[in-house]
Amino acid sequence: MNTLYLSSDRGGIKVGDSNFETLIRNGYGDGKTTLIIKTKKEFTGENNLKYWGVLKGSFYVFRGDCDELEWGDMPRAKLTGYFHVYYSGKVVTMVANGEYTLKNMRIGSNLDI
Repeated sequence: MNTLYLSSDRGGIKVGDSNFETLIRNGYGDGKTTLIIKTKKEFTGENNLKYWGVLKGSFYVFRGDCDELEWGDMPRAKLTGYFHVYYSGKVVTMVANGEYTLKNMRIGSNLDI
């Protein structure tokens, strides 16, 4: 299991790459959002989670969800895999369907997708 802490000014977390961006709602609104990445084995079907959808491929998780902030377009991590995505109360949970990779990004790192 991996955990990332992100900033939400539009009520979600921003994911994407050079070809797309989307917001995954956090189920609450503005503030700090926790992203939890689990394997299918680690996922126990926690109560109160709402299903958002599926993400497949390589994409970035951004530090913030608002482009207007200077760090809104800075990637926090790069994920590769196939994920079922859930949300509830400032928490987004990605459940990997198979193997996945997570690469933490430093501020100022070059995007490599």
